[in-house]
Amino acid sequence: MGTISPIFDVLSGSQKHRALLWGGTSFNFGKKPERLQAYTDATARTREVAKRQGVEVFISNHNGYDGALDKLAAKTVNGPNPFILGAPTVQRVLTVMNEGAQATLASWRS
Repeated sequence: MGTISPIFDVLSGSQKHRALLWGGTSFNFGKKPERLQAYTDATARTREVAKRQGVEVFISNHNGYDGALDKLAAKTVNGPNPFILGAPTVQRVLTVMNEGAQATLASWRS
């Protein structure tokens, strides 16, 4: 059950950044509360690890969710890198996913 969400270093020019490849952007497993609870727990755990490691780049395993193709098209050699979101934004992304999962789980239980 679950996915892999590695954290690794990436380069933008000569600057190194920590990146997270989030392995589970959507709830594609049906109405299974135990799976959604695992997802909720994983987002909370990943948010803490990402905070400790200063993750600034969030990449989804589905490019439609993070706009990766648009970011690639917008990227220029000397311009800002649209993949570098900053640590506060990565924290917010993981918080929103966690809260969305919690709300969905609560609606299933009511």
